[in-house]
Amino acid sequence: MLIVHSALGYFVLLAIAYLIGRRTRSIPWKTLGVATVLQLLLAAILLQPETQRHFGRYILSLARAKNR
Repeated sequence: MLIVHSALGYFVLLAIAYLIGRRTRSIPWKTLGVATVLQLLLAAILLQPETQRHFGRYILSLARAKNR
């Protein structure tokens, strides 16, 4: 239920932005759709515990390499 609630909130924010926008005819819908799909995929990947560990280790190794 939490995922549905979050998705609904995301689309409500898009709808509000559309309603108060001035140039609604020139919205790049394809770009918006691709960005939305990428955001959902990234969230799905990062919310899995095993993936979080790997991602965290990767970020930590990047930070350590930068500090050397």
